[in-house]
Amino acid sequence: MEQNMASLQRHRDAVLRKLGEIGDFMPGSIAVRLPRGKPRGILQRLFLKVQYNLLTTCTIQIKTCNLLIMDTLKIIEKYYDTDSKAYYYFIHHGRLVAKKALEIAERLGELNPDLKFIEEAAMLHDIGIFMTHAPKIGCFGFHPYISHGYLGRELLEKEGLPEHALVCERHVGMGITIDDIETNKFPIPKRDMTPLTLEEKIICFADKFYSKDENSLTAEKPVARIREIISQFGDNKLRQFDEWLLFFKEPLT
Repeated sequence: MEQNMASLQRHRDAVLRKLGEIGDFMPGSIAVRLPRGKPRGILQRLFLKVQYNLLTTCTIQIKTCNLLIMDTLKIIEKYYDTDSKAYYYFIHHGRLVAKKALEIAERLGELNPDLKFIEEAAMLHDIGIFMTHAPKIGCFGFHPYISHGYLGRELLEKEGLPEHALVCERHVGMGITIDDIETNKFPIPKRDMTPLTLEEKIICFADKFYSKDENSLTAEKPVARIREIISQFGDNKLRQFDEWLLFFKEPLT
């Protein structure tokens, strides 16, 4: 028994040394942050929770939080000049929505949401905005802004990301129904564009907390303000938002 415990202790120490090599190890929180200078082929930030049981095993559980991975950035930079105004608004908004979405997902651990997918899709959800006419955020395309959802879907489908593509199309507002399209004569394809999967709903909900307004780009909207905005689009949209508030366990203050 003593030999087994000594072996496990050595294994644990080796793990901790390795963690120290790749980032700043903080024993109190059992967390490691990889510095931004690390290659994009690995996650730029990693939060690792280490659980010890010297009598049985030593395991490492890896959780991602507001992470960017190489493929996501490569796709973004394929369509956005990193020095452009559009990129500035796009990347800041995407990061904030991704962070919010992951926080929501963490509260729903029992439902086992796909954190990696949520992070990637949240970063990419607005990728179609450059094709729309929104000069205030540096977008000089020809399509109305409401089109950015389905345009993003088409773009990511070409990139071989059909599930991420659906998040693009289904995150706009509280989701867009065929009735919404017909009633408002929206210039978009006539099909249901409402979020269906848990991950799609999380990202759609998280997106409501941030706008691309230059004066409030990084400020999270209070729930009361979001409800005020959504109420302009009908009682059914507000009712859906209120249901999500409860389902996603969102604090009301």
